[in-house]
This record gives sequence, structure tokens and C-alpha cells, in this order.
Amino acid sequence: MDDVYAQLSKAFCNFSKDSIILLLSSLNVFPENHSQRIRITTALQAAIRMEAGDQAARISPAQLAEVLERVFIPGTDAWNIEDPQEILFTELFLFHGGNFIIFPEVFADSHNGLRNLVDTIFMTENKFPKAFKEEVFFAVSALLIMSDQVAARMDYRRNSTSPERHHEPVFFPSRQQQEAGLAAVQFLYDDILKPDLNDIAIRKAIIDTFTCKANSPFIATDDHMNSPVATRPLYQIGNQLIIINLQGIAAALVHFIVKKILQYKILDSFLAEYKRVLKERVRNLIRRIDFDEIENVPAVSSGHPLFELELLYKFDEDKLAWITIIPDLFKSYNTEIFFTKENHFIPAEVLLKRKEAISEYLLNHYPNHEVLYLDVYAPVGREFAIALRQAAHKIVALTFSDLRYVTLRDSGSDGLRFWHYFRAREDYALHGEIRSFSFLDSYAYFKLHEDSFYLTDEHRYPSVWIDIGLANDFRKEAQDKTDIHLVPLANALVEVEKRFSHREINIYLPNESNLLPRQYVENDHVSFWVHVQFSKRSNPVIRQTAWMLMESVAYWLWEIGEELQRPFVNENRIIIHYELILKDEEKYAGYTFDEAWDPETVLPLFSAMAKPQLIEIIVPFELAYLVNGMNNNNDRVILRWLITGYNHCLSSRGLEQLLNADEIIEKYAPKGKKTMMMGFDTLKNPMLHAHQLPEPRFVADFEIQSILNDLGLNAAPGYPVGDLVTVREKNKLSNAIVAYHFNALKEMINNFPSQSLLHYLLAMNESLWRLKHMTGQKITSRLACFSRVPSMRQEIIDENLEIEEATLALRCLIEIVVAIPPSGNKMVNNKDYDRMLALTKEIIVWGTISDELNFGVNELDLGVLPSGRVGSGKKFLNESIRPYNVAKKNEAIDERVSKEEMQAVGTSPVKEKRDNSTREHAFEAEFGFNWSTYLDMLMTLVDQGFETPDGVVVRSRASIIRLIQERYPLKEELIDSFLQQFSLSTRGTWETLPDGYRITDIYPWRYTRSLSLMRKPIMEIVIGGQNLFYWGMRQALLSYQYLDDIISDGRYNARSAAMKSYISTLLHEKGKRFTRAVFAWLTEVTAADHYIIDREVKIDERGKLQADKNYGDIDILIIDLNLKKIISVECKHVTPARITSEFASELKKFESEWIGKHLKRHKWLVANLAEIVSVYKLINIADYQIKSIFLTSEKIPFPFITKNYKGLPFYDFQEWKRNPNSLSSL
Repeated sequence: MDDVYAQLSKAFCNFSKDSIILLLSSLNVFPENHSQRIRITTALQAAIRMEAGDQAARISPAQLAEVLERVFIPGTDAWNIEDPQEILFTELFLFHGGNFIIFPEVFADSHNGLRNLVDTIFMTENKFPKAFKEEVFFAVSALLIMSDQVAARMDYRRNSTSPERHHEPVFFPSRQQQEAGLAAVQFLYDDILKPDLNDIAIRKAIIDTFTCKANSPFIATDDHMNSPVATRPLYQIGNQLIIINLQGIAAALVHFIVKKILQYKILDSFLAEYKRVLKERVRNLIRRIDFDEIENVPAVSSGHPLFELELLYKFDEDKLAWITIIPDLFKSYNTEIFFTKENHFIPAEVLLKRKEAISEYLLNHYPNHEVLYLDVYAPVGREFAIALRQAAHKIVALTFSDLRYVTLRDSGSDGLRFWHYFRAREDYALHGEIRSFSFLDSYAYFKLHEDSFYLTDEHRYPSVWIDIGLANDFRKEAQDKTDIHLVPLANALVEVEKRFSHREINIYLPNESNLLPRQYVENDHVSFWVHVQFSKRSNPVIRQTAWMLMESVAYWLWEIGEELQRPFVNENRIIIHYELILKDEEKYAGYTFDEAWDPETVLPLFSAMAKPQLIEIIVPFELAYLVNGMNNNNDRVILRWLITGYNHCLSSRGLEQLLNADEIIEKYAPKGKKTMMMGFDTLKNPMLHAHQLPEPRFVADFEIQSILNDLGLNAAPGYPVGDLVTVREKNKLSNAIVAYHFNALKEMINNFPSQSLLHYLLAMNESLWRLKHMTGQKITSRLACFSRVPSMRQEIIDENLEIEEATLALRCLIEIVVAIPPSGNKMVNNKDYDRMLALTKEIIVWGTISDELNFGVNELDLGVLPSGRVGSGKKFLNESIRPYNVAKKNEAIDERVSKEEMQAVGTSPVKEKRDNSTREHAFEAEFGFNWSTYLDMLMTLVDQGFETPDGVVVRSRASIIRLIQERYPLKEELIDSFLQQFSLSTRGTWETLPDGYRITDIYPWRYTRSLSLMRKPIMEIVIGGQNLFYWGMRQALLSYQYLDDIISDGRYNARSAAMKSYISTLLHEKGKRFTRAVFAWLTEVTAADHYIIDREVKIDERGKLQADKNYGDIDILIIDLNLKKIISVECKHVTPARITSEFASELKKFESEWIGKHLKRHKWLVANLAEIVSVYKLINIADYQIKSIFLTSEKIPFPFITKNYKGLPFYDFQEWKRNPNSLSSL
């Protein structure tokens, strides 16, 4: 780069040296120059080492821009080594005194390395020399303060990003911005030196260490990595200190600290503490993910470089993770140059030998376990080499920073994440090449592509070159999700983290578990600590109560934050502490939701007192009598006392502007379901019972992507690449894929013992059902409480779709296991479960595609892709099925919200009564026992689930008969009949059907199947020669609701005449009730002087509207007198289709029957407008228009699937009710 420096020196000599340095320094503060730093620092080095120049001629931004453009042309070294930014523009550094915004190096790990170093020095009980600590403290404090002040002057926030401007010209801001940048980087020397303190000579020497001068070592080097600007980020002009390299502050401090460690000759003692800090920090990060630490692992001797740097975890039943922390141990450290190359932390042969020893140990102590080795490198900003990239072991190498970002972003999610990444990378590497600058770039690509490295449909395993900087969005997500920073508590600073990942919600939890239950609500003027005091911490019910109370209080302080800020708008930031004290806390342990009090009775039992910074509220046990999950009486009481305590606090401060509690409560917490403190009586809703259930698992993206890879080659060998032409060819391919997946699934199932596998699957099924119902119970409250979070509704929809996808696949998997019980001996584990679930899901997907082809509802493109995958057209899915599913989810949410809000205020609609005697008779004719007896037997089994740890019950036939007969005087033959009709049993092969069943009864992609877990919740399998019956409490409970639903919806395929008659009568009555409901609603919401509403208007020889023949009835006739419209409404109480075969049936009914009849009526109405005008005494016949529409009881697929309406638009009644004004637009 000699030529570059020469050109710069020649150009700069005509200008003031100081003006050049100041202007270049100011450019570093703009995020638009994040990728241009090498050009800027190179220019700075050239300016610093030059002679004084013409001090009278100040360089202008335009002149500097011209020089930089002319010198740094494409192809120059400075241009070539510049890469896209690989880090955020600002991050937060936590140190003594608070939060400091720093500007990290573009690639380096300096800021994380610095944090590890200073934590070792100041956060451990060490014996490092006092003078060493004082020098480091001054240096770190001084430079962090300067960095933070630059951010404050430029109004930059923590964790901000920079725009992608790689290889673009250096950015020059507007004049006003330029002046701000110039002011931001200048500091008075004495303000940093603090001359009023002792040891001024030492502080001067420290500042001098960080100051770049014309005679600084290596100032004349043409190697950018050796430039003193890298570790000397300051420049002095008179009494001014200029930050010339804002992003170099962290690296400069690291270099300073390491030099001081060597100078004070404390490297060995420092490394001993440093290793412990690194190990504990890695351990704290790993705690965020689903890894379980195994203690008492074999350790190396204290003299070994890996001493105190190893951890062992279990992350699946048969999988272990051995973590090796590999830090920079500062061997052969160059005290003159920080950015040295090829720094080897621990020799590769040492690491390999240790892995071989550990591998042998784990093989002996943990047989049949697979081991993943996580090598966590802990650099401090210097270049380093990965020691073991390829070895016989399964190794994932990443940096400490990488691990931090992954665990922050994916906190609490699946422990298989690293395993999936390794498997995807290694599987791809067998065929193609993956290159990336960093692990995190590669991992971000993997996550962005649904846990795979699949790149394109056009090629099979092409080489993947991952752009530098891809991980920046990943980093931003990680930081925004957690927003870790320090806040004051008592006389200390504590680290807090976001309670909710949403940007809009500024509620935080302390990261120290001993500070819980406590939350922090952060605001601009007044922030709040919320703490609940209780003594019996060992009691889970009391702990849960304290947690719920804390959550509720913190939420309401956030929700009414605007009101709470008003008295303090002119104040500096203050903190007020809310202390909630549980009174009679022991009573919570035995509370059974058996009492309900009026809120006015509970309200006076609270009490509050306040000081200027403390509010204490005594919370009586009687609050529990308001916690019912039905309304927000409890929250309204809590909110009133929060405001009461706050007003006491304001008064103690001498403020007269108090809050109006009544107005605030009615504004923010009107009566309804807006509640954070929800309690549920699980005797009334057993689905929510707190069993010891496994964590629910969903269909894993990794497994789906893995199954898709080479599917065309594996499932359909010999098929040519390209789209298939005929439906027959497409159907043949679909069926081949179903068979391929099914064979793979059977092969996997056969590895496990049937008893443990079935129990595992049933427990997981119980867990998913509990989650589904718990999520459902909170929908209305979540939407009400977090209306300020725009993404909340979509999150709820996505959660429900994910749960439903998993429950459907799992139920089908259970059915297959019961039909063909395995007899293997492999331990059931999450990885294999995920694979089986994914295979089952793909069976359902391809079976559905086959049905779509067979029924002609989707003429999709289908064929083998050049990549080896099978491609299927997504138009039908994206334009019809997904929009319909989303619309149905929104409809279900709206109905639920409306219903629960009405219940909360006591205005629920009266339920229509059923003729139970008819149902009893129909059920007995169909099954041999009536509905009541069926419920008695089934609920006996459900009750057994309460007594097991996970809701899964295993009983013999004799035991079941005894259980039921202890409650009810039923004959053994009747109980046997119940078990036979409502049990799935072993069939030898999947395809073997019991007598009386059809092949479609075993197709998992079909609905209302007779051989399904929803219809038959009991499972009978033979184990050790004994017939055992399995069932899950929740699945059994749901089965009667499901059976009742499909009967009342007309989906049940009845055998007996009595059941057929009962279903027919139900459907007819529903249709009539629907028409009456529409008429009643229209009559209520329309003005009598603007509308005429009529119903069941006959059109025939003797009808209200007389015609030459019978054209049927107009269900609802709407006459809009203002807009001169006559609307014929065909009301259809239709149970929406859910699967392909039902879509086809619905299409057929509408297109071949219902639309035709309604269209004939429409044509008659148009031709006989005078008849309508005459009957309804209308005037100005020529002004009226006739419209005919379909109105369904809810959204149905038909209008989403086809546009063949023949001019008859479709509406749904639920949408009308939500938006009555839409009537005017008909």
C-alpha cells in the first residue's frame, strides 16, 4: 500500500493536518461508513505521519471526498480487504458504573473479549496487584465513557445496525450532520485526565498509550494490520483529545490489558481466574438452551492447557455434547502489534489427543450415545486458526460470540439445534461444498433456509458460498429479543433481560435468580421495580401465585405507563419500588377455586403506604376469590391499588397532581377479559391439569428438509427430471412417495419397544393437547392486554397452526404404532421422535396431494427437480388453502373473543336446548348403549388420568371392568362392547382392515375416519402375552366432544336408521335456526325506516310472490329503501369442508345444485321486479336493482377454491355481525 500512502501524503500536504484528522475521525461516527473503515483509517495513518502541511488551509468535505475517491480505486489493497460489516454498529458494554455503548470492530471479537477480561479482573475474588487494577480501571472507564458520550451526542441507541454499503464511496453527511460528527469526537484533555485526582502521571502515561502520534511505532508501515491507529484510537490537538478510531476502542483496551498482565508478570494467576470466568460464562449461555449438565466428568491436571475449560451435557436420551473452551492464552504475545496473524491458542495435537481420550471415556461410560463436540473459541480480537476442522469426531467449531448470539436468539428452544446444524452441514458436504466467513454466517444461512443448506431447485448440491455479513440480522434479532443491560437496584447495578421479546414491551427480568420474583418496567422518566415478598419459597403454589401477581403488576405499570409518566415529565429518570406483600400466603397452598367473591368485598382488604421511592401494598389472600380466568375483576382491583399507592407516593413527594383511578381503570381495564392474572380450576377443565408432561415438540424443519433431499431419487428411482403430464403419472408418483415414507416410518418404529414408545407418544400427545387448550384459554386476554403489539394476532395464529400440525401427525403416528406394535430395544429419544413425526406429516401431505389429483380440485404441477427433490406446484396452496386457513383462524379468534368478552360481563347468549331423549335413543341404536352410559364409562377412564403423573393410563381388561362396575351397575358384556367399539387394536399390518371398515378409514389425511384416535381413544396391544389397554386422559376427554361434533355436524357415517334420522333432523333444525338468527339480527341492526326485512318468502303459484311455478323460498329478503337495492339472501348453515374429499363434495353441491337454484330465483326476481314493488309497496320501480347473494353461517372453502360463483357473491354471517356497516356495500 506504499503507493496509496504516497498519493495520500501528496494530496494532504496542501491542507492543515489537524483539519484532515478531525474530518476523517468524524466520518467514523456515521453508520454509513461502517464498511469503509479501512479506507478511513488508512487515510488517518497517512495524515498522522505526514508533516504539518499548510495549517492555514483547512480541508473541506468535498476536497477530502475527491481525494479518497481518486486514491482508493477498485483493486487497491485497502479496497480489496474491505468486507461487508460482520457486526452491529453499536453494542452495549456492561461495566462498573452502568451501560456503555461501544462501536465494535467490523470482524473482531474485541468487545466480547474485553468483557471477559474485565470480568476476570473486577468480578472475581483475585489477588491481582492493586496498581494493575487501578490502571486498567482508569483506562477502561476513560475510553468507555468517551465512546458512550459519542453515542449520546449522536443520539445513537444500543444494538443499532448499519446500512449495507460495501465498496461504495465514503459517506459524507450534510453540513449539519458533519458538525455534529466533529463535535462528537472531541473531548477536553483535562476532562478525561481528571487532574484533581492523585497519580496524575500514571493517568497521563495511560492516555499517552492510547494516543497515536507521528512517531508512534509502525506509523510508517504499509500493513494495515500493523497500523498504530488500530490500538491507539486517540489523537491530541492542543488540549483536545480526538477519537480517531471509534471502532478500535475495544481492541485498544484488550491490547492494553494484556500488556499490563505481562508487565506485572501475573499471566499464570490471571489465566487461572480467566479460565474459570470463561467456563462460567459458557455455562450460563448453555443454560438458556435445553442442555442438561453432567457433573463429575474426568478433568485434566491443573498444568494442562484445557484445565477448567471443559463441560459435558446431555441434550437427548442418547446424545451428549462435550464442550471445550479454547481461549487465547496470550502465548508469544506481541506487545507492539495487536492484530498479529496465525495465533494458535492451543495446539491441534493437544486438542485431538484430549478428544480421543474423552471419546474412549464416553464410549465406556455412556454406551450407545452419540457425542457432539462443541469447540468454543474465545478470542480477544486477534486473528486465530480453527485447530480441528475435520476429524473423526463430530465437531462444531464456533466462537464465544457466536455461542452468545445463538443462545440469546434461540433461548429456550430445542436442544437439538447444534446437532441439526452439524448433520445438515455434514450431509451436504458429502456432495457439495459450503464456505462461509464464520460459523454464525453459516448458522444464520441454515436457519434462514428452514434448518437446511438447500440452495436451489436447479442443481443437486451446488457449492454454497455464504456472503459475509449474513449473520448481522441474526445478531440484531438476538440483541433485540433480550436487550440485556444494567439497571440500578438498591445500591448496586443488576443485569436485566426482556421478559417479552416484543419491541413494544419494556418489561424486564433480572438475570440473577436470587432476585426473583422481581420485574423491572423501564420508562423515560419514571421506571419501576416490582417485587413480591413471600416466605414459603419451597411451595410451588405460593411461588406460582407470587409470580402471577408480579407479572400482573408489572404489566399494568407498563400498560398505564403514559399516565404514570405525566407527573415526572420534567424530572430526571427516577426509580420507584413496588413491594407486594402476600398476606396469609399459606392459604394459597390449599386453595381449590371453591369460592367467588364480589370485587367490592375484596377491595377494602388491601392496604398501601408509600415513601418517595417505595410503595408497599398488602395483598390479602381473598384476592384469590377473584382469580377465575373468566373476567378481570382481580386485575381491576390490583390496578386500583397500584394507582392508590402511586398517589400516596406522589403526595409524599409534595406533588399535587394525582391520578384519577376511576378514569384510568375504565380507559385501560374496562370490565371484560383483559386480565394478566388468570387461574383455572382444572376439575372444571381437566385439559389444563398440571401433569408432569414432557415439553411439547413440533414438526422439526430440519427433519422435513432432510426428508425432502433426494426424495425424487429415493422414492421414485428412474423417474425423469421434469414435470409429469398426466394425472395418472402424478398420482403414481404421489403414491410411490407415500409408500416410501411409510416404509421408512415402519423401519424406524421397529427399533423401539412398543410399551415405552407408546407411552412416550401418548405423553407427548397429552402435552400438545394441554398446550393447545392453555393457549386457547389465553387468546382473548393476550389480544386485549397486548393490543399495542401489532404482531400478536399473527403469533397466535402461527402458534395454533404449529400445534395442530404436530397433533395431527402425532395422532396418526400413534395409530400406526398400535396397528403394528414394534419389538425393538432402542431408547426412545427426541431426535428419532422428530423424524417419525416428520415422516408421518409428509405421508399426510402426499396423501392429500393424491386426493387433490383424484378429486380434481387441484391441477398442480408435479415432477422430479434437477436438485433431486420432488417439486409440487404451490399455487393452490398459496392462493386457496392458506388464505382459507388463515381466514378460519381469524374467524375462530373473533368468535372466541366475542363469546368470552360477553361471558366476562355476564351477557352470554342463552344456549339452545337439545332433545336429549332423541339423542339417547339414536346412540343406543347405533352403539348398543345410550349416550349417558357411554359418557359414564368414558369419564371413569378419564378420571383415572388424574391419578397418573402424565395423564397416561395402562390397565388390563379386568381392571377396567372393575373400575367401571365400582361406579355403575353395568354388565361385563356391555363394557366389553364399549372397549371393542372405542379401542384401536393391533392388526398385524397397517393395510389389514377389521370387518366393516373401508380403506379410507386408515388414510391419515382423511377426516372423520372410523379407525382414528379421535374416534377410538383407547388402545389395545399385547405385551408379554397380556392384553393391555392404554389411553391418555385428555385424548379420551376430547373423543366424546369430537364424536358429538361430527354427529351434530352431519359428518358421522351412521349405520342405524335412528341415528340417520336424528342427524337429518339436527341439520334441518340448524338450517332453520340460522335463517331465524339472520332475520333477528338484521331486524335489530337495521333502521325500520330505511330497510324492509322479510324471511322465507315463497315464490310459487300461491306464494307471497306469485309465479307460474315453484321457485323455492327466498330465505332472507333485504330491501334497502335508501340505496334502492333488493337483495335475495340464500342462507346456508354449512359445516365447512376440512379435507380434499370434502372440498370436492362442497364444490359439487354448490356448483351443480345450490348455485343453480339460487340463480333461477335471481333471474325470476329480475324479470318480475314489478311483483316485488307491488307486494312491498315500493315506489319508483326503475330505481331498484336486484342482487342475489349467498350467506353462510361461517367461512367456507368454496369461494377460496373457485371463482365459479356465476355472479353470486359469498358472505359469511360472522363477518356481518363483526361489521354491520358492510350491509350498505352489498
